[in-house]
Amino acid sequence: MSALYNFKPALTLPVSDTFVAKVEEWCANLYTDQFKNVPRWEDQFVNENLDARVAGDKEIVLTRYGLNNPNGFADGSNLASSFWCITGPGLYDYMPWYQPMEDFLFAEGLTSHLSFPCILVANGYVRKHTDVGRNTVINYDLFGSNNLAWGISYEDTYDIDQPTIPGSEHYDETYDYDPDHCVLMDVSRFHGGYLQDGIISAPRAAINHGFLETFNVCKSKFEEMDSNGKLAELQLLLNSNT
Repeated sequence: MSALYNFKPALTLPVSDTFVAKVEEWCANLYTDQFKNVPRWEDQFVNENLDARVAGDKEIVLTRYGLNNPNGFADGSNLASSFWCITGPGLYDYMPWYQPMEDFLFAEGLTSHLSFPCILVANGYVRKHTDVGRNTVINYDLFGSNNLAWGISYEDTYDIDQPTIPGSEHYDETYDYDPDHCVLMDVSRFHGGYLQDGIISAPRAAINHGFLETFNVCKSKFEEMDSNGKLAELQLLLNSNT
C-alpha cells in the first residue's frame, strides 16, 4: 500500500551520543515502580534526573498517556501500556540545533505545536489514538530500533475504552524508521504502535515535533523545500549547531 498519511523527508537530526545516553537513562527510570502510580494526563515537573518534583523552574515536564482500564494489559498500573511525553526548556541544552530548526520551519510557514521540544517514549504498546491540538508530527528515532510496528488507521471512530478497535486489529498503513530520514505523519488520524511477533518489550524513543498545519500542507512544504534546496539548507543549519 502506498503511504497516504506518512512521508519520509531526507532529513537527519544531529542527535549527540550524550543526549541518546540521557534518554536511555530516562527510559530506564520511567519503566520502574517509581513511576507506576503516576497519574495519566497530568504534567509532572522534575529535574533532569527525573528523581525529584520541583516547584521552581520547570525544566523537564513528564506527561503519562495510555489506557487506564482495570483489566488485562491495559491495567492502569501496567507500565507496559503507558507511553510518555518528555518536554520542557531543559531539552534545548541537549539539542542546541532544535531552536534554529523551529525558527527555520516557522519562516517556511510551519507552526510548532509546543513551546519546547518533545521526546516520545514507549515500551511496547501505544494504543490507537488521535492527537489533541496538532494535526501533524515529524518523528526521529533515537535508538535505531524497529522493535515496534507503527501505523495509521483509516477508521473514523472507535470506543476509546476498547484496547483494540472492533474489526481493525491490524494497521492499514505502517512505516518504519531509518537514520537518514525523519517520518512526517498525520496524527489527526488514528495511529499507534504494537510489538512485532517474537520481540521482547524494550524502550524506544523519538524526537516528536508537532505542527498545527495539516499533513498535506506539511508534506507539500517539505517536498517544496527538497526541490528548491531549502531542505539541504536546513540540514546544513542543523549540522552547524551541534
